[in-house]
Amino acid sequence: MPWYDETFFASMAHNYWLHGTLVPEIAATVMHQNQVFIYGPVYCVLTGLSFDCFGFGVWQFRIVTMIFGLAVILIMMLLKKRLVKQSWGTWDMVWVIILLTDPFFNLSLHEGRMDLVALFFMLMAIYSFLIAVEKSQNALFVLVGICVALAVLTTPRLGFIVMACGAAVIYLWVQQKLNFLQVVLLVLPILVLYGSWIHFCGGLNSFIDVYFAHFDKSGTQDTVFNYIGADFYIPRHEYLLIAFSICIVVVGILKKNHFLKHYFAWVALGSICLFYLLIKDWGPYSIFILPFYYLLCMGLQKQSPPVFFKVCIAVLLAFNVGFFGLKLIQTMVSASERNPQIAYDFVRQHIPKGSKVIGDATYYYAVVKHGASYEYIDKYATLNRREELLRTKYKYQYVIVSDIEKARYVPTFNYFASKSKLQLVAQLRVSPSVKIPLVSSFDAQGYACRLYKVID
Repeated sequence: MPWYDETFFASMAHNYWLHGTLVPEIAATVMHQNQVFIYGPVYCVLTGLSFDCFGFGVWQFRIVTMIFGLAVILIMMLLKKRLVKQSWGTWDMVWVIILLTDPFFNLSLHEGRMDLVALFFMLMAIYSFLIAVEKSQNALFVLVGICVALAVLTTPRLGFIVMACGAAVIYLWVQQKLNFLQVVLLVLPILVLYGSWIHFCGGLNSFIDVYFAHFDKSGTQDTVFNYIGADFYIPRHEYLLIAFSICIVVVGILKKNHFLKHYFAWVALGSICLFYLLIKDWGPYSIFILPFYYLLCMGLQKQSPPVFFKVCIAVLLAFNVGFFGLKLIQTMVSASERNPQIAYDFVRQHIPKGSKVIGDATYYYAVVKHGASYEYIDKYATLNRREELLRTKYKYQYVIVSDIEKARYVPTFNYFASKSKLQLVAQLRVSPSVKIPLVSSFDAQGYACRLYKVID
């Protein structure tokens, strides 16, 4: 189902596709039509190209993440092959199945965030760096720099990985495994590309303001420091993988596994540690370190006790495949009520084209695809200020209250209703499916909603 983060980025991509600017249309009025520069332009460019090729819609936006997510798995397997110096075998197929069915990775494939796009560019940079160092190919160092820049220009949040990689570059330079020219060739593309982005944002002072001023210019959104700092949140889907990884690393240390002497192992371990120390995670961000857990396990496999490793892999495989199976069943059971066509048909029947609509994320695609505009009822600024702006400046005509979100913003809706006369004009009833325990109940929700019209 469409959700907040996804629709925020989709609305930026839609605006970029139509107007070439990075204004999040879904919050444009409350954010005073300001462009959002904190993430960089890469994801909006890629998803805008998808809209160009396939038109606007849910799958057209999400397909970019899916393609890059599958490419992440490919790069991980190529990294594994280069690190352990082994040809393809049966174990590689097992690892691919484990990765494809990993609960958190699988979720990231279709949740509409840019994280897997950024992760692909970062892993591509690491893979190219391994080859560049091994074969001393200067041209590849330029590619490394370009990939790092593209990763950070997708989202700067993975800067902690850049820090770990930067430490490895300095170490190799001190050890004279890299020369000065190679370091320059690596750093120069980053400076040029990111420097161009800083210039586009209005110069250094404006760029600093992008990250340290209030996000929505209203005084209600915390600064960048709200996203930096340790909170040690770990999604429950990752408990088993993390426990498995710790066991494998401890055994590797005890066995003096030579893989742990490779600088990549320290980049992986460093990235994981920096993530927990620097990133405030509420759910999606740990996708950035998921590949490092798996790559550590893959790299340490060769010299681990065979029986111990096979038992660990069997348990991990059973968990991933089992959880994936439950998700698949939930998806099949609830597919009819989550079909976007339900929302498209409802909007087409009850909302005229060109209308101005407010609501939560659920109906964003359906309303915009129909040719109307859509903004959040419950995001950014204070409640009083948001209601005033949406009523007097945006001049909304309809309010959609979806069943998924209504419990969360009932007070918000009631406040809006106290300021404008709202009349119930349509209601969509969808019978909820059975919710499978341990699987997100969000997957068992549909497009049931109520539609209100502003009466003058």
